Amino acid sequence: LINPRRLERFVKVAANVLSKRSPLFAIPPTERLYASNEQTELPESKQIRIGLAESVAWLSTCASHRGLPSQYRATDFTSAADKIVGEVLKDSDWQLWASLNENLQALAEGAPKAFLDALKNATSNDASFAPLFAQDARGNGLFCECAHAGLLWALEILVWEPKWFTEIVRLLVLLTQSDSGGQYGNRPIKALIGLFHPFARRSWASNDQRIRELERLASGIDSGP
Repeated sequence: LINPRRLERFVKVAANVLSKRSPLFAIPPTERLYASNEQTELPESKQIRIGLAESVAWLSTCASHRGLPSQYRATDFTSAADKIVGEVLKDSDWQLWASLNENLQALAEGAPKAFLDALKNATSNDASFAPLFAQDARGNGLFCECAHAGLLWALEILVWEPKWFTEIVRLLVLLTQSDSGGQYGNRPIKALIGLFHPFARRSWASNDQRIRELERLASGIDSGP
C-alpha cells in the first residue's frame, strides 16, 4: 500500500497543504463575525488538514514497527515526518501558527525536534508571537479566537519527555514575554508555572532537573535591571 514513491508524494502534499495561512487572520478580530465563508476558509477542509497532521504523527510510530516491508528503514518514516514539519514551519509567522492551531499537537508528536527547532527560530523575533496572543485580547468581542491554545497544548504534550524539559521551559519564558493577556485563561505563564507545581506533575523530568531550571530562572530575574 505504501511505497517510497507514495511516501515522497505524501510529504510534498502534506507540506503544501499545512503551510497555508488562513485568510481569517488577515481580517481584524472585530470584523470576523461578519465575514463570509469565502473570506475566512482555506481551500482544504478542516478534516483534511487534521487527517494530514495526524498522519504525520502516525509516521513517527511506524519507525518502531517491527513488521516494516524490506524496502523501508525505520529512519525513512521519521525523516519524512521531520521533513514535513520542518518545511511547514520554516520561516513561520504568527498567522501560520494560528492557522495550525488544531494541528500543532499532532505535528509536535510526529517530529518533536523539528517542531521545537522551528519554534525556537520563530521566537528569535521578539514581536513575532505578540499578535498570536492578542487574538483574544479584551475588546475583540465575545467570539474571538484563542489562536494560541494548540501551541501550548503541543508543548504540554512534549514536556512529559524529560529530554525536552529544559528547552520547553525556556521557550515558555520567551512566549510569556510576548503575551499581554486576554479573555482566555490558557496562557504561557500558567503553563510555565504548572511545570514546577509540587503535587500536580506535568512532566517526567526529575526533581533535580526541575530545581536546576528554577535556579536558572531565579538567577535570570536577579540579574535583571
